[in-house]
Amino acid sequence: MDALWVIFGLIIMLTSANLTIDGSSVIFFIGMMLLATSMFRLILVNHNFANNDLPKLNKNNVIDFIVSKNAFTFLFIVMILTLTTLSSSVLDKQFLNFSFFFQALAYTLFVLGTENIIYIVHNKTIQGYAGGYKRDAAADIQVGVKGIIDRIPSFIFILFFSLLFFFIDYTPSIYMALYYWLVCMIMLIYFKKS
Repeated sequence: MDALWVIFGLIIMLTSANLTIDGSSVIFFIGMMLLATSMFRLILVNHNFANNDLPKLNKNNVIDFIVSKNAFTFLFIVMILTLTTLSSSVLDKQFLNFSFFFQALAYTLFVLGTENIIYIVHNKTIQGYAGGYKRDAAADIQVGVKGIIDRIPSFIFILFFSLLFFFIDYTPSIYMALYYWLVCMIMLIYFKKS
């Protein structure tokens, strides 16, 4: 149930940013890139997931492991992007903007591909938030700060891609983004197998 509320909140937040903020497309695209990196890092290095997955990882199931993590992140991003595009279209009374959708997806795939490369060298498990309703605020803040520090390489690449896409004005095609993502995934598989 908590996951549904998170998804609902993300859609409201991204739709609101898409409709109300001047220059919102850049903010929206950066938000989608941050969401992709956060989701990918969560399911790979958060100790709640990693402690369950990593002991079972061996050379025989490396491909399944990496492809499943990438596929989950990709499908999650596509779902959020689709629902945000639909809700923005309904509220803005415009027809679906497919070019906007594929542009956001292309930018997100570049980040997701880069996350595969980052994981080759930066794959230390990090502590996750404790569960339950009664929480220790100081412990949550400490976990959050460690999580932000862990994502510094990802933030550096998002900054690089933001400069490339929005200031240098390089607009990659969806095919180029898919190719980049697949090549990066294959590189991660190769390094994990060896």
